[in-house]
Amino acid sequence: MTVSGAVRDTCRVELDMRRAAEEAGSTLAERERAHALSLRRVVTPERFPTIAAMLDDGAMASSGRGEEAAPADDMSFSPERILDGVETYVQSQRRPEASTR
Repeated sequence: MTVSGAVRDTCRVELDMRRAAEEAGSTLAERERAHALSLRRVVTPERFPTIAAMLDDGAMASSGRGEEAAPADDMSFSPERILDGVETYVQSQRRPEASTR
């Protein structure tokens, strides 16, 4: 259910972003840049150091691989991290010391 929920919410966010871009008469990449700029107004390195570093590194900008490729690549991040966590958990349960828990 966790993976299903993450995928559903990820798809919803991407659809919302595409609709907002269409309504604004802009591209998805332009909307992503505008979003990153708006975050810079409220994100300070003192209060949100990790997010500020991501903005400084350009991690929240379009990937530059084309309008259609970037969102799918970006949107797969969360479900992939959830699956990484599930894999880590399963592997930890297979270790001999896990049987003593």
